[in-house]
Amino acid sequence: MVRVVTVAVALVVLLSGCGGTSDNDKIKAVIHDYTQAIVDKDFSKACAKLTATAKRTLVKAGSTLGGGDCKKILASALDSLPAATKAKLKGLDFKVKQIKVTGNTATATLSESLDGNSTKTHLRKQGGTWLVDQN
Repeated sequence: MVRVVTVAVALVVLLSGCGGTSDNDKIKAVIHDYTQAIVDKDFSKACAKLTATAKRTLVKAGSTLGGGDCKKILASALDSLPAATKAKLKGLDFKVKQIKVTGNTATATLSESLDGNSTKTHLRKQGGTWLVDQN
């Protein structure tokens, strides 16, 4: 009986240390969720993955698209794309090639699946959650 309890306690201790997700995993997840939300036209979800600073920058830049809040700007930006570009978005995927975390900020180097172009995305951890920040 004592041996069973000891083994159970040991498993709880071991498993409790294995349950966490690394910053790199969280960063990959938020990038995936953000880009997938754009492709799916789920602009509420996409905006929820942005920092307040990134939303303000987007809204300010979006004045040329008729203005509005984050969701409206993203929708207008997507609507303004040529049909051929919109069609390509369905197959768009970003592979995270490298992540550099410095405290509560990170930079992820991404490779775009359609033509292999690389881009850098900046992220910021707010309230324990990684969000896409302005570039």
